[in-house]
Amino acid sequence: MIGCFAGCLLTAVFNGRWGRKTVAHLGSLVLSLGAAVQASSFQVSQLIVGRIVAGVGLGLIVSNVIVWQAEVTPSKIRGLAVASALSFLILGQVSQRSGRLLWE
Repeated sequence: MIGCFAGCLLTAVFNGRWGRKTVAHLGSLVLSLGAAVQASSFQVSQLIVGRIVAGVGLGLIVSNVIVWQAEVTPSKIRGLAVASALSFLILGQVSQRSGRLLWE
């Protein structure tokens, strides 16, 4: 959550300077870096750092791609595309929460 929040705030800073597409690519790189740190972690602290870094990348992607999608999608299907993207995002968070409860 902390990393995603930071990524969303960074999107506001970087979008005007670099554009949505470049920031989305940067978010993918940061997310991949965070995943690599998580996969190679030996301690809990290293895993937490990887989660925060991956969260920053995810925040850059999520806050950016949906707005970019709304800008480039034809007006006929724009509402459907944006609503389904947000719905799948929420569905993923809800299923992650319920899945975590099953594992505990």
